[in-house]
This record gives sequence, structure tokens and C-alpha cells, in this order.
Amino acid sequence: MEKIIKDLLSKEILENSILNWNGNFDNLKLIGDVENFVYEYKYEYKNFILRITHSSHRKKEDILAELEWINYLHKNNINVCNPIFSKNNNLLEIINIKNSYFIVCVFEKAKGKFANKENLLNENFLFNFFF
Repeated sequence: MEKIIKDLLSKEILENSILNWNGNFDNLKLIGDVENFVYEYKYEYKNFILRITHSSHRKKEDILAELEWINYLHKNNINVCNPIFSKNNNLLEIINIKNSYFIVCVFEKAKGKFANKENLLNENFLFNFFF
């Protein structure tokens, strides 16, 4: 992520973001920050993913379309990491900052283990992935 965008993402923005989904700032764990800021957190014994995207990377309309599509798939019994509606009953929330904004959404966390070098070189993993 570009330094100028990283500098815009303050503690206050993170706190406001997570509060929209009843989460706790102290429970956030950064797991990625390339195109989006991606955090993991736990709420009521369930794991979730908080994704924050700057408006310079994607448009609000594009992310909303993505979330609506995933939600549609979930409602039709397709195994996806469903987006979670905020306290305001929205699939995404906008946090304005200077002349731009952050787009915030939350997903159910996928079950399973994070793929790494050790389990990518495992014959069983590769067989299950390709077949």
C-alpha cells in the first residue's frame, strides 16, 4: 500500500470502521495491506475479516456490486465467505477522509488453514487443489 494512503488510515478510522460491525479495535490483527487493509477479528466466538479499501484503488459502486454478488451466491447455497451487514444494515460503510474516502466491509472468515510453503509442497494439498 502506498505510504500516503497508509498515513490516512488512522486509529480513529479503524475504531470507527470496526464499530460499524460491533467489533473491538483491540481485537484487530492486520493480516495484509497490499491493495486493501485486511484485518482479522473475533466477535461472539466467530472469526471475521475486515477489509478497508481506499477510493484510489476501487470505486464504491464496484465493491458494492462485488458484495451483492457474493451475497446472492450465499443465498443460493454457494459456499462463499459471505459479506456481513453492518449495524446500519449496509454491506459497506464509507468513511470520508480529506478529499477521498475508505470503503469498509466485513466477511465471514473462511474455514481452514492459511496456505504456506510447507503445506503447498504437500502432495495431498496439491491433489485436492487441482482435482
